[in-house]
Amino acid sequence: MRRTILSVVQLVHSEHLLQRGLVCALLCFAVTPTGIAIADPPQGSIIAWGDNLWGQTNVPAPNAGFIAAAAGRCHSLGLKADDSVVAWGENFSGETIVPAPNSGFIAVAAGYVHSLSLKSDGSVVAWGDNYHGQINVPAPNSDFIAVAAGGFHSLGLRADGSIVAWGENDYGQANVPAPNSGFIAVAAGLYHSLGLKADGSIVAWGAGQANTTGYPNYSQSIVPTPNTGFIAVAGGDSHSIGLKSDGSIVAWGCGEEKNFGQCNVPAPNSGFIAVAAGGGHSLGLKADGSIVAWGCGYPFDNGQCDVPFPNTGFVGVGAGERYSLGIRATGACCDTNGADRGCTDNVTQANCTGLDKVWTENGNCASTPCACIPNCQGATCGDDGCGGSCGTCDDGNACNGVETCGQNRTCLAGTSLNCDDSNTCNGVETCDPEHGCRPGIALHCDDANLCNGIESCDPQSGCRPGIPLNCDDGLFCNGLESCDPQVGCVAGVPPCDMNHEHCDESEQRCVPNAIPTVSQWGLIVVAVLLLTGAKIAFRRAKA
Repeated sequence: MRRTILSVVQLVHSEHLLQRGLVCALLCFAVTPTGIAIADPPQGSIIAWGDNLWGQTNVPAPNAGFIAAAAGRCHSLGLKADDSVVAWGENFSGETIVPAPNSGFIAVAAGYVHSLSLKSDGSVVAWGDNYHGQINVPAPNSDFIAVAAGGFHSLGLRADGSIVAWGENDYGQANVPAPNSGFIAVAAGLYHSLGLKADGSIVAWGAGQANTTGYPNYSQSIVPTPNTGFIAVAGGDSHSIGLKSDGSIVAWGCGEEKNFGQCNVPAPNSGFIAVAAGGGHSLGLKADGSIVAWGCGYPFDNGQCDVPFPNTGFVGVGAGERYSLGIRATGACCDTNGADRGCTDNVTQANCTGLDKVWTENGNCASTPCACIPNCQGATCGDDGCGGSCGTCDDGNACNGVETCGQNRTCLAGTSLNCDDSNTCNGVETCDPEHGCRPGIALHCDDANLCNGIESCDPQSGCRPGIPLNCDDGLFCNGLESCDPQVGCVAGVPPCDMNHEHCDESEQRCVPNAIPTVSQWGLIVVAVLLLTGAKIAFRRAKA
C-alpha cells in the first residue's frame, strides 16, 4: 500500500471519505493542513485561477498525474504520482528550484517565499528564502509525517505526535504550546500556527491570541467553542478554518482591517470534505466534487473565488495569497451495485472499482456507460439540460452568483453576491452584472469648517462631529480670540488704549496711566532746561 500524506491540496476518493477520515488519521498517518492521509490517491490535473502576476496559475505541461499541490504567495508546487515535485511561479528566492534528487517525495507545502517537501524516509527538504531560518530544518531531520509552511516559518509533525517549529518567531508562531503531544495534523498561517489533536480539538498559537491587538492580531489563534469534532485545519493570512466531522466548516479571525468575507461560510454549511485558507479568501471542497469559494472582498478580488466551469470532479483544493488551486480527477466511472459498468474514457477499469459516482458534467451517474469527463474532452454528453453538450447553467450575471448543474440535470441557482461590507464610511457597495462588486462612494464627513474640528467617520453609525476649536487663551490683556472657519483661530484685539492705559492681567482690567504731580512737573522742567543748556555749551565749545 502506498502511504501518501496530502498537503495543502486535499485529495479524496468519494463522499464516504469524510466518515473514514478521522479513523484513517488516527491509524494511518495524519490529517494534514487540509488533507487526509489515504492510500493510492486519485491522479488528476491541476486547475488554477485568480491572480497570475508571476505565472503562479500557469501549470507546466504535462498537466497530469498530480496527487497533491500547494499554493504559496505567488508560487505553486505540485506532487506527482512518481514522487517528484513540480514548481512554478515567482522565483525571487529560489522557491521554485526543487533540490536534487527530485524523487521520493510524499507531501508538499508552500510558504510566502519558501517551499517544503516531505520524503518517504521521514525527512524534510526545504528551499527558497531563508532570511528567518525557515528552511533550516532542526536536527534530527527524521520521523516527520506531515509539513506546513507559514509566512516565514515552518512546521513539521513527527510520528510521535509532537510538532517541531522553526523560522520567524516574532509573534510566538514557533513556540508550540505544552503539552506538545497528541497532534495528528499541522497548519500554518502568515504569522500563526495550528495543530489538530487526536481528540478532535485544535490548538492555535502565534499572532491573534487573546489580549493582543493591532496588526497582525485578528483573533486568528482564538478557536471558537465548542473546540471539538474537528478533522482538518487550515491557516490563512489573518484567519483560520476548521472542518468538522459532520461536514460543516468553522472559520474565525478576519479582523476588521483584514475582513474580506473569508470567515462567512456560505449556506448550506454542510457536505464539506476539505478546506483551504488563502490571503483573503477561503475554499471548501464538497463531497459531490464541487468547490465553494468565499471572501475575495474589494480590493482583494483577483478572480480567486471564480471557480472555473465545470465545477465538478474536483478531488483536491488549495488557496494561495490571491489565487486558487484544485485537482480534478482525470476520469471516473459509475459502479452500480458493485458491478463495473465498463466506462474506460481516460481511466482504467481499476480506477472505477469501489467508486459510486461518475464525475460527469452535472456530478451524477450518467445514464450511458461513458459520460462527459470533467474537461469535456473526447466525449459528448448530448442534451444535459444545461445548455447542450458540456454546457453551462451560468447566466453570466456575476451578481446572481455562479449557477451550477444539479441532480437530474437541472440548473441550480447560484449564491447572490453580497457586496455590502456593512461599513458606512465606505459608502454603499453595488454589484455590476459583468464585473461583480464595485466600491461605494466613500462618506465625506469633513465640512471644511476649522472651527467645528475634524469630523470623523464611524463604520457603523457614520459621520461623527469633530471637537470644536477652542481659540481663547484665557488672557484678558490679549483680547478675545475668535475662530475663522477657513483659517482657524484669529488673535483678539487688546482691550486697553496703550497711549493712556496699561493692562493689569491679575485684575483683568485697563488701568489709566498716572498724571505727573506739580513737583514732578517741576523736576521735568529743570531737567529739560539743564539738558538744553548743556547742548548750547557743547556747540559753543565746538565752534
